[in-house]
Amino acid sequence: MGTSRFSNNANLANHTQLQISDATETTKILKEIKYYDAVPEIPTAEATPDTIIFRDRGSIQAVEIGEDQVDFPEFSLTVDLTAADTTDTGTDEYKSDWYNIMNKFVDPSDGSTNLTSTNSGSVNVKNGLDPSDSATTSITIPTDVDTLRLEILFQDGTRTFGYKWEQVQPMGVTFGDNDGRASMTLNFKVWCAPTEIDALTTNA
Repeated sequence: MGTSRFSNNANLANHTQLQISDATETTKILKEIKYYDAVPEIPTAEATPDTIIFRDRGSIQAVEIGEDQVDFPEFSLTVDLTAADTTDTGTDEYKSDWYNIMNKFVDPSDGSTNLTSTNSGSVNVKNGLDPSDSATTSITIPTDVDTLRLEILFQDGTRTFGYKWEQVQPMGVTFGDNDGRASMTLNFKVWCAPTEIDALTTNA
């Protein structure tokens, strides 16, 4: 049975899920982002044309469209630090999964194997000029920018929908305090526009 609200309580079977994954072919690295303060405001990379304003004695006479400018925004997400976000690398030596992912771009299970970037060299960004003609436009970005896949899935027991950002760059994790609890702030840079999904990426 569905409810009227979409919960962010990770202890409930039906809750708003955030997940990152890499592009490994057979066994993707999948990790859910749990225990966040609030659903993050995930921005969108957008191409918008520059505007050229013509004035006569201070009054605007005309406006022309110039070259496209692209904004690749950043956002942060604060989550509680939990035991589930650590990995025993042997003889009770624990490491932070998120530190390995966000700061080192490596598999959290061993802390050394490189993740596989989702960046193939081109991304689709929002078309800010005429989205009715084409919602996105493709641009080229450097292939040495390491990115992961970020997904958000809303579900309430009846309704399920979500969005996927295929190229989101980990910009590091910092540790701090959140109302007396140890916390982490995950920092990302968004290189693309989202696409619709109805399920999270899996290895099935």
